[in-house]
Amino acid sequence: PMEGCDGEPDGRPGELTFRRYVRFGAGGAKLLWGEACAVVEEGRANPRQIVLNEATKADFARLVADCRAAHR
Repeated sequence: PMEGCDGEPDGRPGELTFRRYVRFGAGGAKLLWGEACAVVEEGRANPRQIVLNEATKADFARLVADCRAAHR
């Protein structure tokens, strides 16, 4: 998958990222395949690509929780 290019400069999912995934959940999607994300800062394809690491772990957990809540 391609990245959404709407993350924060520090790699956290941004509000537009949250909005997009919550809309997927609210739309009734049963399976969401996440977008491309980096695991280290120097591996980012662009400055707005999200980064999945220990510093952003809680943000990704919130993203999943919000998406599931919207689905319910």
